[in-house]
Amino acid sequence: SGKGQFAEAEPLFQSSIIKLRELVNQYPTVAEYKVRLGGAINNRAVLFNHTGRFEESKAMVEEAMELQHSVLATNPNDMSAKRNLYNHCHAYAYACMKLGEVHDFSTIVDKLPTPSLNSYANGASECYLQAKANPDQERQLKAQSELFAVILTEIEDRLKDKSEDYITPAWLHMFIPAIELRDAERGLELAQKAVELDQNSSSAWNTLALAHYRNESFDDAIEASDRSMKLGEEDPESSFVNWLIKAMAFAKKNEIAEAQRLLENARQWSIEHGPISAGKTLLFNEAKEVIGINK
Repeated sequence: SGKGQFAEAEPLFQSSIIKLRELVNQYPTVAEYKVRLGGAINNRAVLFNHTGRFEESKAMVEEAMELQHSVLATNPNDMSAKRNLYNHCHAYAYACMKLGEVHDFSTIVDKLPTPSLNSYANGASECYLQAKANPDQERQLKAQSELFAVILTEIEDRLKDKSEDYITPAWLHMFIPAIELRDAERGLELAQKAVELDQNSSSAWNTLALAHYRNESFDDAIEASDRSMKLGEEDPESSFVNWLIKAMAFAKKNEIAEAQRLLENARQWSIEHGPISAGKTLLFNEAKEVIGINK
């Protein structure tokens, strides 16, 4: 089992850390030993993250980061220290997210790559939903809401003049599972910018379609979906997403027969091209709920 493997790994990591500490104490000016010790401590911290021991993990990573910083203070070009520090930031960010420690997460958020930020946004949403299910988790609920805002702000601060850059944060604002964290109006602004930057992007248009749907502009949602499908004729996945957005929009217009037809198109596509991703499954289930289909 996973727990059994973690239990076996723990003494091995601990043994490695003890040996490396001895080397660092014996040869304090040798950078390699500090770098390796930091890496070993980080491996143990990741193990603790996987087993839910986030406080301990965070403390370990703080020590690991100090070791790499001490090496970089002497040699700013030490690539091994830089590489390890990058890994430490991820372990630290994960522990902070799970603990709901907004301030500490904010201190390293600018060092995380954008694709990772997208994952942390979804992670904050999951933590929010977990806290919401527990009445005594008000502090965690508030913290995860603030974390999500910090992450989205960092993502948007990095936006350039590329249409695709605006698509992911737009979807995060409109499609994050924790509905309370959504911001449909901001999603619409980002989607409009994506289309403005690339009028021929099928993805930008289906993002705009969802944005219009979330803002209850159902005719505009259908029109944007049609534009997306026309541009994405070579991309079958585009049709799947657009069928679902259109199905929900038609259902909201009380045109249930057309909504059911489009949902069936999407269902057939999922059978032929499955298994579908978690995101597509979430959209498919939302469409079924909007149309009133329980199966």
